[in-house]
Amino acid sequence: MDVPAGSTDVSVPIRCLTGAGAALTGKVAADFTLWYRRDGAKTAIALSDLSALTDAHDDGGLFEIGDGWYRLDVPDAAFAAGTHFAAIGGSVTGGVVITAPLSLLDVGSTGTGARSVTVTVDDGADPIAGATVRATLQPGGASRKGTTDGSGQVALSLDDGTYTISITKPGYSFTPESLVVDGTETPTYSMTLEVTPPADPDLCTGYLYCYDENGAAEQSVTVTVTAKLPQSTAGFALDDAAQTDTSDADGLVEFTLFKGATYFVKRGTGDRQQFTAPTDEDTFAIESLVGTDA
Repeated sequence: MDVPAGSTDVSVPIRCLTGAGAALTGKVAADFTLWYRRDGAKTAIALSDLSALTDAHDDGGLFEIGDGWYRLDVPDAAFAAGTHFAAIGGSVTGGVVITAPLSLLDVGSTGTGARSVTVTVDDGADPIAGATVRATLQPGGASRKGTTDGSGQVALSLDDGTYTISITKPGYSFTPESLVVDGTETPTYSMTLEVTPPADPDLCTGYLYCYDENGAAEQSVTVTVTAKLPQSTAGFALDDAAQTDTSDADGLVEFTLFKGATYFVKRGTGDRQQFTAPTDEDTFAIESLVGTDA
């Protein structure tokens, strides 16, 4: 599992099996002894029981999802910058704990390279503030990112090389472009305003942006949303057929949803996560998730 270094409020799935390989269910925090390791000594995780899968992140929080899977809220200290690898491990009464290694990606800074790159983002005329600009070294290198200021600018410090520039902001689209850095660079990029028709009174639009393991916007990712019962408000009889959308060049997927209804969402073949559409917003960001592409 890849996690940007410096991330907070990260939850990971852990699997518990019996000695015979069957799912180990019905366990609570008191049954576990868990730790995280950062390129060195292990640090014990103080555990507590969560009351529901949708509870807010609580360092050390634990909740049984089902079929031997449990949600673990990892302490933020496990993902602090300064290392490139972390691990979760431990034991559980009556079985074994299976976890995946965690790779920490350095995607959260504007960089420390020798070249000054000042990116300007506009809509063809006026500057766009609050846009996230990512520069990803090719092929398959680290990403650097920053957010444009009131003048539509962000300064990155990059080393020489060829970068893919991706820019995202809700309500706008942008097709990634290539940038060769071999000196002081001052490129300008224009985003396209997307006009979304207003939703019907009982409908809203939920969206997510998909990113790859290097923090770049990822195209052609399949995200699935399915209605769930019971709903948070009365008066719904919803079709349980899945909605699917494939991310565009900006990594964007969008779904038309009933306000106040509860849904499951998953990326590719990954685990599904529950969320509830708001009752007072026409457009909203669906809760973040991690998934495995098919």
